[in-house]
Amino acid sequence: MDDVARAELIATADDPMPAPRLYVFDRVVAAGLTRHRAGVAVTIFSLELFDDGFRIRAQVDLARDHPDYRSPLEPETWDDPPGRTRHFRSGFPETGMRLTDDRGGSYLFMESRADSDGARIVLDFACGPRLDPSCRALNVSVPQLLWQDPIDPMAGFLLDPGPWDFTIPLG
Repeated sequence: MDDVARAELIATADDPMPAPRLYVFDRVVAAGLTRHRAGVAVTIFSLELFDDGFRIRAQVDLARDHPDYRSPLEPETWDDPPGRTRHFRSGFPETGMRLTDDRGGSYLFMESRADSDGARIVLDFACGPRLDPSCRALNVSVPQLLWQDPIDPMAGFLLDPGPWDFTIPLG
């Protein structure tokens, strides 16, 4: 048994759905949708469809009037004044994201990657299983963004309440 077969066997035995590998590309669906709530904008750029799942490319931005906004041009420091957030948001937020299609199918997501420049954070979500080929839209609901301080996890959480709801036509 090779390593790939062994990994698939272990994942299938332990998980209800193995994490999608997202190796065999099918197509990209442009979304270009942004929703604003309480000074936080969530944008879904695209869905990348693969043979075993899909990837959602998204971004979170804080409005300039949000209390935690920091310009990407402002230098990063670790000794900010008391009461000022050390970094806009860091790490990967807990979202409670729900994914459904227009035919009643449900999908799971696994966090893949997050990059931040201090003013925005770009997120990739690996999702599965593969989208039902007969569905015409994917519904994405993000009820909240819950962030934990990566430097001091015991400091608690920052909560941005949603929801941010999207319907992405699959064409």
